[in-house]
Amino acid sequence: MQLLIPAAHDSSELRETDHGRIRLDLPDGALIDSPVEIVWRDFDDRDVDGSHVIGLGAKLYVEDARHGDQLREFIHNCRYVVLVVGGTDAYRGLAMTALTPEYDVVAARDSAAMFSCLDHREVTVLILAPTVDGASPLELIEQVNTRYPRLHATRIVLSSAPTVDELRALINRGNIFRSLDLDGDVVELLAAVRVAADRCAFAAENERMAGELARTKLWLQRENAFLRERLTGIAGFDKIIGTSEPLREALVQLERFRRTDAPVYIHGETGTGKELVARALHGGGPRAEQPYVVQSCAGMTETLLQSTLFGHRKGAFTGADRDHRGVFLEADGGTLFLDEVAELSQATQGMLLRALQEGEVTPVGATRQIHVDVRIISATNKDLREEVAAGRFREDLFYRLVVLTVKLPPLRVRAGDIALLARHFLDMYCEHYSKNVPGLRPEVIAAFETYPWPGNVRELANEIERLVILTDDNQKIEASMLSSHILQTRRSPAASRSRLPTMRELEVLDYDTAVAHFELALIESAIAAEGGSITKAARRMGIERSRLGKLRKRLRI
Repeated sequence: MQLLIPAAHDSSELRETDHGRIRLDLPDGALIDSPVEIVWRDFDDRDVDGSHVIGLGAKLYVEDARHGDQLREFIHNCRYVVLVVGGTDAYRGLAMTALTPEYDVVAARDSAAMFSCLDHREVTVLILAPTVDGASPLELIEQVNTRYPRLHATRIVLSSAPTVDELRALINRGNIFRSLDLDGDVVELLAAVRVAADRCAFAAENERMAGELARTKLWLQRENAFLRERLTGIAGFDKIIGTSEPLREALVQLERFRRTDAPVYIHGETGTGKELVARALHGGGPRAEQPYVVQSCAGMTETLLQSTLFGHRKGAFTGADRDHRGVFLEADGGTLFLDEVAELSQATQGMLLRALQEGEVTPVGATRQIHVDVRIISATNKDLREEVAAGRFREDLFYRLVVLTVKLPPLRVRAGDIALLARHFLDMYCEHYSKNVPGLRPEVIAAFETYPWPGNVRELANEIERLVILTDDNQKIEASMLSSHILQTRRSPAASRSRLPTMRELEVLDYDTAVAHFELALIESAIAAEGGSITKAARRMGIERSRLGKLRKRLRI
């Protein structure tokens, strides 16, 4: 519908006696172009069909009688639905007589008929009698709220002198709009239904606009993040902070890998930044302008993961009420980052192997294969070679995924990077929380450098965030504010030796002393990272427990 009003005054608001034209495109393809006049009607006025009218409206002058019939039918089909439930036959008939000129009224004798209507119609106003099937209005409304949590229908309850407690419960728990006297006249009912219908329409429109706003906000956030990444040089490895030797070696490899289109396998402990590296590989590679999709392979049932990876057809399994593309198709032409790939089941490994070999995927429940062109970057915190040796991971899939390999060093071997990372996270969280924390005391950095960081960079970021929140503005972070487990490691006599020595520290020692010093720090670091468990420390180092025991005995740990 398009309403055209000449600009007879400065205000853009419609006023009584304004004239113009209205154009309506009806569903059957008819086009109505008629003169219109803005009019005001009081409640005592009646429309041509005898119904009450009130408010500012548009009076149409339909020049073609055929168009008038079409317009009346269109307006009738667009009317709000009012559902009257329970009560006597006489009352339901009286309500229908009063409301039918303006609304599409449906009468339901019992709750079964009510639920049948709610299942198939979009109800605007729900009117409930004092009892329906022996249930009170509150009990019935709670059933409606449970069964239709997104129902916008405004609730009106008919009652005979309800108590204050009953009204309070109906308003608070039943979310009713108004309680009317069962024996009241129909004029009061009609007035209440008009206000209730407007309220329902406003609520539905508000929710629609809120949804549109949320989708627009999400799109803007994603667009903003994308532009920020492009502007800050995400195509390289600018966001990977550190100058330590182990990290520099990894970055040299990554710089070579990102120029190719070959699969890359990233091995590293949890929290070492595998996803950050994968995003940088994509951003600096030949597919940078194409989609980048991330999918974790952990924590999902086999059927759900297969559906997520390869898609599914409607009806393929219980709950599959529509087609789903899957992340392979979402990443078509770009890069798919599969995290925690060691968690794949044997059946899913077989499907993934076929997708990589043939360049085709078969959605669950489908018979036709779909061609895809995807670069795979995979990652896990487990040793895939050990998983293959143990029979938990297919060897043929291993060689498909592990073409180029990079191992990200844990934070405990990057002691020289800890101060840089801490400063970076401090600046980041100060900006996020709008706080001014000028820095960290030297003893805080010292504690950080002796702590083994089992959670790696992610754990350090979480600790800095916590400290920023707890620290007052213009106050440096004190060592006393550190988490208890970091303080305990700092106060432990062996803590100062748990940090792996740098090459500069080892160069001044003879060979045997340097090796012993390195072994000592490595073993103590592993034991500290596993909370003192010798068995877990041996597994972490990849050696037998008995061998670790001999090493501890020789080094007098």
